[in-house]
Amino acid sequence: MAYLSVKTVSTKNFFHDSHEKLLIGEASSLQLRGFGRLYADSCDLGLALYNPNSELTSYWYLVDTRIHDGDVRYWDLKPCNPQNDLQRRYTMRIFND
Repeated sequence: MAYLSVKTVSTKNFFHDSHEKLLIGEASSLQLRGFGRLYADSCDLGLALYNPNSELTSYWYLVDTRIHDGDVRYWDLKPCNPQNDLQRRYTMRIFND
């Protein structure tokens, strides 16, 4: 299934926590104004992550929105098509700063 054109962000804008298996970023640093639909025939929302070192792009879908006192604190995303068990365990966390 082909992906739609969604916001692409660089791995350079994330902190990598290998112990917790987290990629951590801030919405303002990513210039994130929301998530886009990943597929034409679904309502899954997400974004694309570009790694300039490998020149590969992976797609991530929104799995959770954490809200506290009416404000979004952060969003969690998971990889759409993880290639192995390690990738499957990773979470991308974007804080709403």
